[in-house]
Amino acid sequence: MNYTENYHLPQWEETDRVMRTDFNQMCADMEAGLVASRIRQEELEQQELERFCRTAYNHYTLVRKMETKSEQVGVFYWNPLDDRSGLTGMGLWNGVYFTAKNSNEVNYEVFAKSWNQLSALHVERDKLAEATPLTATFRVPAPAEVRRFCLRSNHRDILPDKPVPCRLTVTNQETGRVEFTTEFGLLGTQAGENYIHIIQAAFCIFNDVDYLLTIVPLEAACTLDAYITMEAVTQIFPRFAEGVASVKWTLPKSESGAGAMIVFRCTVAGTGGKMSLFWDGVEREPFMVRDVPGDERYLVKDFVFLRGDAVSSGSEISFRFECDDGGCILLYDWGGMLF
Repeated sequence: MNYTENYHLPQWEETDRVMRTDFNQMCADMEAGLVASRIRQEELEQQELERFCRTAYNHYTLVRKMETKSEQVGVFYWNPLDDRSGLTGMGLWNGVYFTAKNSNEVNYEVFAKSWNQLSALHVERDKLAEATPLTATFRVPAPAEVRRFCLRSNHRDILPDKPVPCRLTVTNQETGRVEFTTEFGLLGTQAGENYIHIIQAAFCIFNDVDYLLTIVPLEAACTLDAYITMEAVTQIFPRFAEGVASVKWTLPKSESGAGAMIVFRCTVAGTGGKMSLFWDGVEREPFMVRDVPGDERYLVKDFVFLRGDAVSSGSEISFRFECDDGGCILLYDWGGMLF
């Protein structure tokens, strides 16, 4: 019996006996070869699809940054601040749509209990470099919005009608990001008098996160000492929603492709939750989750979903997020490309 040169398959001569073992081994070898060839082909197709996805993602990112979105075939972009159609279960949070779920209570008493002032604000006139900033830490058990608080100050060596401009920042100590900043002035008209300032500074905070509030003077127009007091004028409100959010979208009837990529830009905070994307009724796992660099206030991620089979016109996409107790999601925008 002879064998083929490339795959060593048996070649029986007219006088050879056909042995069961030889025949079975030939079939097993052919099966193994076909399987290996199929796996390799699938790997090559997946690599090609991933190259398409990365190219599409880069192109989509450039389109997203355009102030005026140009009309492009097979490219779509959606921002809920411009169009809320298809979005349910979300409310506004610092200019971003969000949903959260929490069984804990947050109010003025809870906020005051967590407040820990580390240093008071101290400024010597004309000695800005020697000023001591006001610093304080706090942590609340539920998502909330702080709208105002009380600051008391004592002014000396004053200039008439000359306030001390200050900058307030709120920093998430887990991410290191400044989530809120504002500026205001502290004016005192009589030396030695104590003044009460109601600081209108509306900012949102996540639950179970350590925050650092800092107030620094921008000029040293007088000598003053100032500190924040937890008084009844302090306003803090819980920011909950239904804890379940969804987005639904249908591909225009004029659009179709051999594959597609979808990108959801989100911030997931707290205990998080379950994120699901259904595409024509089939649940898809993220192909890639990427941290988004930039100066965003929050830790932003792109959740990239990839589809390698044909996408027909009228294809239906449904994105759903169910918060765990203590979880929160912020949705900035979403979109994608057809291949």
